[in-house]
Amino acid sequence: MNEAYIKACEFIRFIAGKSLIELTDKKWVGNIDKNWIIAIHANKDKEIEFKPEGTMGGKAKFGIMLVWFNGWLAGMLDPYSGIIAAGKFANENTFIEAIELRLIKKGVNYDNKRFVT
Repeated sequence: MNEAYIKACEFIRFIAGKSLIELTDKKWVGNIDKNWIIAIHANKDKEIEFKPEGTMGGKAKFGIMLVWFNGWLAGMLDPYSGIIAAGKFANENTFIEAIELRLIKKGVNYDNKRFVT
């Protein structure tokens, strides 16, 4: 799970142009592709609810990343552990692949399992 969390944070860094620490409202929601949506909560003060359009929503405490696949909550990740769906189309590997593919399409070079600019 740690790899999935790290990849998603790298995705946010390149798409939002900021690290989690630099996010002004201490939260971020975005689409990876037409199937995957992620949300991260980086505010230590409170638990917040996320409800991206077309999803069932979910609540997260500090450091928690919520992952949706086709609108269904498919995972909850943090830097140390987590859980994600284990289906044929929605699983940790397909989640990571979707992130990598989106970044490649955005022009980010992907070299030796790390993103480079």
